[in-house]
Amino acid sequence: MLDKVVAESGHCAVSLKQFCSTSFVERHDAIMTAQEMLSFVHSALEKISDWESRKTRVAASNLLASISSFDFIVTLQAMAKLSALLVNASRSLQAPGIDIMQALDDIRLVEQTISAMRSNIDNEFGTVYSSAVELATRLQVTVRKPRTASRSVYRSNAGSYDQAVDEYYGITMFTPLLDGYVTHINERFGLVQRKCLSLSRLHGACISGKLW
Repeated sequence: MLDKVVAESGHCAVSLKQFCSTSFVERHDAIMTAQEMLSFVHSALEKISDWESRKTRVAASNLLASISSFDFIVTLQAMAKLSALLVNASRSLQAPGIDIMQALDDIRLVEQTISAMRSNIDNEFGTVYSSAVELATRLQVTVRKPRTASRSVYRSNAGSYDQAVDEYYGITMFTPLLDGYVTHINERFGLVQRKCLSLSRLHGACISGKLW
């Protein structure tokens, strides 16, 4: 059904990719493909929801409800933005004959870029939010935030119950997402790891022909 919907639109056929939990390059491809194909998937699921098979209708309706939430759409846009920042560094790390020091420089640049985004989060999230609203409008998805209690007994609210939608997602989704990326980068490529990896310069292939 998805292939039929894509063919009717005149769009080039692109297969959805499985989200990989280990290879970041493949994960990036999956995110970008999902972003590109979301409107076609939405249309296909709407059609499948009218099929005779009850089991198929229920499964399609559940998937349609999931991707028709503004939560999903704005998170997908944010993931696509950050994934695009990391893909080149990830390819450097997976390249044959890798220059580990160059790869570390790429990772350091990504970390600095994300930190700069964190300092200018209003403008950075503004572009994400605008693209999410545009996509939601095309899919006829209501732009809204989840219900927020005016008074929380057991934990603090991220914001007031009458908070604007963009402010809510900027605080509860985009800011933690940026912080999480920086934390994961530091866990894997922190100061200690970088010092250890710098010892690769002592390998014979790196010092051959050097003058001492």
